[in-house]
Amino acid sequence: MNLLQVKEFMNTRPLIFKEDSPLSSALDLIIGSKQIGGPVVNDMSKVVGVVTEKDLFQDLLKLTYHCQESRLIKDCMKTSFQYVGLYDGLMDVITKMEKFNAVIFPVIEDGELIGTIGRREVLLAIKKQLSDGCQTPV
Repeated sequence: MNLLQVKEFMNTRPLIFKEDSPLSSALDLIIGSKQIGGPVVNDMSKVVGVVTEKDLFQDLLKLTYHCQESRLIKDCMKTSFQYVGLYDGLMDVITKMEKFNAVIFPVIEDGELIGTIGRREVLLAIKKQLSDGCQTPV
């Protein structure tokens, strides 16, 4: 499974969130794109966190149910996150997802955000291997 690399299956057009944007903008982006989340960047475009549907869920529920004041993406994003590189093997990604209970990783190469890879992309890679008759290990 390690012969396939992240670069072959990653999302090269990920959602990218600004840390100072309101949660409502993240909700609009996620719903409009059908992606589950993405990296959060600061004003210098450095990845400072990750936000997913799950992260938004509790905060948005509180905002709507209790009519609380609007919050920012940086208030609910995960600041402790893992990332992967272009040439990491897919099996390494699967192992990392299991270990850290992650649904999505930023793909960072030489300090630059290149894309993301999530469970959906991993499943698509596995499906492709199965349909190809498992000729190349994932």
